Amino acid sequence: MARGRDDEKRPSAQGLQPAVNAVEAGITEVWNLLVSGQLKVMASLTNWFREFRKYHRDDKGSGKIVKRDDHLMDATRYLIVSGRLLMRPVPKPSPPPSPMRGCRDVGG
Repeated sequence: MARGRDDEKRPSAQGLQPAVNAVEAGITEVWNLLVSGQLKVMASLTNWFREFRKYHRDDKGSGKIVKRDDHLMDATRYLIVSGRLLMRPVPKPSPPPSPMRGCRDVGG
């Protein structure tokens, strides 16, 4: 297949992995991390909390998640299931060297 101009403008997809779409396993994993305190959501993310409060299963007996206004919940699930192991903490900067480093105690 010939490459078009649009293909040349797109960033390379090297290193990207397809997302895991195991919905039930993802929901369980996110819930376990939330209740254990390993996943924390900042209080300022009001849209996330609004969506979380509405996230529910249907009441018609199938028990499936209602797929309505759930984009942030899906994104959270994808992050945890597909991207959590790829995350790295930001390294803390090293403290500046002490001006007394390497000096001998000559007091007496």
